[in-house]
Amino acid sequence: MKRVVISALMLVLVLGALVPSASAVEPVIKFEGSGAARALDLSVPGLARLAPAVANALPALTLGHTSADFSSVPAVSGLAAGTCNLLSKGVDPLKACSDSSLETSLVPGGLAGDNLATCDNIALPVVVTLATSCGMSNSKIVNGAPVSVNEAGVATVNLSLDLSALAAVEAVKDDAVAGVQELVNTVFGQLPVNPLTAGMQDNLQSEIDRLLQAIAEGGQAAVIKIGTSSTIVDNAGTITTVTSKAAGAQIGLLGLTNALEDGLVQIEVSSALATAKWDSVAGIASSHSEPALAKLKVRDILNLVPGDYVEAVVNVDALNGILGTLNNITPLLATEIKASDYTKDQTGSSVFASASGVEIHALKGLGASSPTATDGGLSLRLAAANVAIAGDIAKPVEPPMPLTGGPTYMYIAGAILLAGAAFGLRRMARGLNATV
Repeated sequence: MKRVVISALMLVLVLGALVPSASAVEPVIKFEGSGAARALDLSVPGLARLAPAVANALPALTLGHTSADFSSVPAVSGLAAGTCNLLSKGVDPLKACSDSSLETSLVPGGLAGDNLATCDNIALPVVVTLATSCGMSNSKIVNGAPVSVNEAGVATVNLSLDLSALAAVEAVKDDAVAGVQELVNTVFGQLPVNPLTAGMQDNLQSEIDRLLQAIAEGGQAAVIKIGTSSTIVDNAGTITTVTSKAAGAQIGLLGLTNALEDGLVQIEVSSALATAKWDSVAGIASSHSEPALAKLKVRDILNLVPGDYVEAVVNVDALNGILGTLNNITPLLATEIKASDYTKDQTGSSVFASASGVEIHALKGLGASSPTATDGGLSLRLAAANVAIAGDIAKPVEPPMPLTGGPTYMYIAGAILLAGAAFGLRRMARGLNATV
């Protein structure tokens, strides 16, 4: 028995001398990403002509802005702001956004956030009322991974321009009536059965004339209800996800008391979504985006169909064709919509996704430089989102094994020494057996 034990020991010594020890090297996982979303970019190009006294009080605005940056360090930062001066590339949100609706978070090295929104009610003289502008940002490290929740938005934007002061309304009144009538006819034409008959045209014209007169005497140019924008970084096991979403908006144009309820024209914009994921096991990133879509609704003045509005469920090109009936007749009501663009799904070590906002240039003749110009109105860019993520799994190069010998003859000499040691151990084993 002892011979077996000592022989095994001898074998271990020989193998241990000849076989290098294994070294376990852990792979290094690195990734970084970012995301941003905004609910609305708003400007009123013709404001300086409409109301010079308040033009300087209404800069171009970005409403509902969120962003986040993160990495595998781990580290993460977030920002959310309800109201900002118009943001563009290179503009620092910390300087452009209102402190009363701004929150930031940073870990490690800063404040994590308290899950409570910072809100303020902002009223800009005469022209725009912003109700409840809010931002909330909260970031933390959970199980060694970055997590961040950022939400921001403004409940309602009310553009209360005094249309009665616009000489252009009276100057193009007849054309405006004809344009709206054509718009109503076109929208009704999208229905399976058009309820308008030739005998109703006179009634329709008189109703539109009455409605436009009431609007001109004290109605609203537009009311915009925008949703919350959010940028969220989350983790589930080995998957890190960043999602940016702008929740869309409802726009009412030319209303009596509340254009969202009684506006002549309403435009509904759906949400825009961009998301990207990093898989730390597979070492692969992927992305996906969904564009914002627009839908036109025209007030059913004659109550010909159930409900208050007739919807035109068409794509943006057809929608612009319908709105073109206004553009061709009177620039006052001219409105144009540009469809949201978006990226295709991607997979790889570095991906991005974006859904550019639906752009609407409404009431182009409002505050235009001339009765036939279209350089006024309201410029809106709604529901935009973008994300990006990149990563890599790298296995460090193992350092070369230290040289324990030299030329070949040194290895031969080592083998001889090992053989001699083995022979000596065997003789020791025999001696032990003899004593037994």
